[in-house]
Amino acid sequence: MTTNPTALLGSGKALVIGLPGKFSLPRALRKATRIRLATAFAHMSGWHLLSPAFRQSSARKDLLTGLDFCQTEPTLLREWLKLSRTGQVRACLYPKSSATFHPKVLIIESRNRSFAIIGSGNLSAGGLRDNVECSLYTSNPSIIQQLNEWFEQQITSSFPITQADIDEYEPKHKAALNASKKVRAKQEETEARLASSRKKRQLTWKDAVQRGKKYFASKRFCQDDRRKWASSAKKIQRLLHYPRFRFNSNEWAEFFKVYELGNLVPIYSKKLFQRRKLLQNGLRLLLNETVPIHQRINTLLDSRQPVALRGLGINLLTKILAAHRPNKWPVFNGPVRKALQSFGYEEPRGSETGEKYAAFAHRMKEFMEQTGAPDMIALDCFFYKQVESKKYGWK
Repeated sequence: MTTNPTALLGSGKALVIGLPGKFSLPRALRKATRIRLATAFAHMSGWHLLSPAFRQSSARKDLLTGLDFCQTEPTLLREWLKLSRTGQVRACLYPKSSATFHPKVLIIESRNRSFAIIGSGNLSAGGLRDNVECSLYTSNPSIIQQLNEWFEQQITSSFPITQADIDEYEPKHKAALNASKKVRAKQEETEARLASSRKKRQLTWKDAVQRGKKYFASKRFCQDDRRKWASSAKKIQRLLHYPRFRFNSNEWAEFFKVYELGNLVPIYSKKLFQRRKLLQNGLRLLLNETVPIHQRINTLLDSRQPVALRGLGINLLTKILAAHRPNKWPVFNGPVRKALQSFGYEEPRGSETGEKYAAFAHRMKEFMEQTGAPDMIALDCFFYKQVESKKYGWK
């Protein structure tokens, strides 16, 4: 048995994990002694794919579908009603209840082999062949038994299809079909807008990567900017007595004057230093790489936490992080944010600052690798220069 996913009908995107080699669903249907199908909804497009082999089979057959969302086609219900009159087919509708009927289960038993396929695809051409679907094949006897018990419970509580049911349901299906056409038109319009927006963002990102490559290969960066930003990172370490952070008030004030890696607001310098021990403990926590970065950031910025201090911000914290591990942690400040917005970067919505920074750090890692930047400190230099100079195309 192959462990690779295989298309259910030999082609298409509807795949089944664990499907045996040379498997043929039509052949399995023809040789079956019992066929049981439970599907959330059923379309003629799917029935046409299975019905030739289904009709050639002498197996006992149980067919069960639902009417939720008016997806099942009345034409198919008529087909099943005709088959049920032959005595070999039990065709039923799941009763309307508070719970949506949503299974996709096919159980096939034969003299040589019994198996089941459970997955995401309904009885439709899309569900069986064309949609991106994923199902699981199993021939485990214990699982087959449990599935048969489950199926029997469902069909026993259901009702045989009648012409009266179809007549009552058909107008509702037509109304739902008309409504779904309008919904589909809106969906296609939305998808087109999203695709267009995504394409623009991709082009802008590609443009930013090209600008980055050009900048990091330039003499300006190699001979001047890189040295200036790298020396500023060393200066931060020296002023703060990294990594123990045993700095005095003058050193802390000088740290706030380091413009590179983010300009800090001096008004917060004295207020933060007044609680120096708490500040030092917080900065040591910031460098604790055994704690996930999002937890460190959130703990230090959450006013409810004992180590949080008013005046600490993501700019100050990431400035120190970049000096601490320049190959891993990027700076997130005003110029960086402005540059990122210009090439379409979107912060994760609804996330806390720590989660946003973790996602940003991952994206900047990719950007660093794509542009050939030596480290995250160089990225801060790049972003600052883009915002500073219009000749780089940033507004």
